[in-house]
Amino acid sequence: MADRPEMASIIARCLLTWSLVDVEMSLILGTLLDSRSDAAVAVYLSLQNARAQRDALSSAASIRLDGQDLAMFKAVMAIHKSSSSERNDLAHGIFGVISNEPDQLIWCPSAKFAAWLTRANQKAWNLETDIDPQAPLRKELFIYTKADLEAMFTQFSFVFDVVSRLHMALSPIEGSRDFGRQWLLAQSQVQAAMRNPQP
Repeated sequence: MADRPEMASIIARCLLTWSLVDVEMSLILGTLLDSRSDAAVAVYLSLQNARAQRDALSSAASIRLDGQDLAMFKAVMAIHKSSSSERNDLAHGIFGVISNEPDQLIWCPSAKFAAWLTRANQKAWNLETDIDPQAPLRKELFIYTKADLEAMFTQFSFVFDVVSRLHMALSPIEGSRDFGRQWLLAQSQVQAAMRNPQP
């Protein structure tokens, strides 16, 4: 990645932005639990996978919210879910470069890379020859372009905006609550998710 500092910087910005998303989601849980303590935030952040985090939020929301507030909440959760797997790919993948393609990165899931490396090492230790040792790995590779990463950063920034506005929309402070609701209801992605709710 040292050979692609600009692309590495975009990946770092994506991951840092998602950390802010996690903080806002934890604050939403605190709001739903009507807790002004650090406990709800700590509980949310201690949950290690996005599904468990969304399940905790959804359980609280199903009891505390109804009508338009619940519909907005579900729309925001759908938007969050649609990007969380991309965040996981960035955080838990192995990147490589293509020497003659400065605007591209190779990506592979960490687990697939580790399995390939283990098999390659076993063959080497057993002095086995392999005409094409990278063949099993090639089918696991994905190419990210600089434009792909910039689009992800834009989407992650939007997810942050959406969850932070939901936090405002659930606020007991009227001005904050009204601003958050109006902002959310004006977003086309939120409108689409409200029209087509996910189970």
